[in-house]
Amino acid sequence: MTAWSWSQAPEAAKLTLPAATAVHMQVQLARTLRLRTLWPWLAVTLAVTLGGGAIVHFSVESADRFADYVDSWGIRAIALVALGLGTAAVRQDAEAGALSFFLLRPQAKTALPIGRWLAVSLVAGALGVLSVTSLWLLTQGTSAAMPFTDLLALLLAAVLAALSYSATFVTIAIWSRTAVGMSVGWLVLMDGLATQSTSFAVIAPSHYLATLLGHESPPETTAPAAVAALLGWTVLMLIAAAVRLQREPPLTHQS
Repeated sequence: MTAWSWSQAPEAAKLTLPAATAVHMQVQLARTLRLRTLWPWLAVTLAVTLGGGAIVHFSVESADRFADYVDSWGIRAIALVALGLGTAAVRQDAEAGALSFFLLRPQAKTALPIGRWLAVSLVAGALGVLSVTSLWLLTQGTSAAMPFTDLLALLLAAVLAALSYSATFVTIAIWSRTAVGMSVGWLVLMDGLATQSTSFAVIAPSHYLATLLGHESPPETTAPAAVAALLGWTVLMLIAAAVRLQREPPLTHQS
């Protein structure tokens, strides 16, 4: 797949918002779907799957340990993929001096963050679905066998994790010149500290993902409310990204 060029669209000035969003999504997918870019995240997916297989076949208490492993590392792997791809989604354009050019295009200040988020979500979600499905298949015919309903919960959590984490890290990349450091700090804060506090758990996506996976922790939340909260968080992050781009293009002097 090759990167899309604006010169290929004589009517670029008349692009609608959906068309412009599709263009920015294609730009990011063309950049991402290369082995040299994707191999670290394929390695993460493989490592998580192999770790689960080792627990199933070598752990005495495999059922309990495996369930905990899938719920934690299966989802955290998606967050890591979203972090890596999301922070690079805008930084690469900024470093190449192309971000200002992109933002001069029609609809770009809104279409760019949405398009980049869609691309990152698609890749992170695909790897996440592959990971949790492989982990579920590993349990079949063993003492740690997970019912099909557990797979459905894992797939829903994987998709929502990809959407919410990708939106978060793309937005951080747009707002911050130190996107990787800020994203790692945010992930540690939200995935660790916030979920340990009843008062702050409501702002942590991981709290709602845990609810979908059957882990009840205060404040108690229903599954529909958890889905709504994750989707709401995603929309909020994208709005924050679009608002930032209405101003002077960020990161244009980033080294």
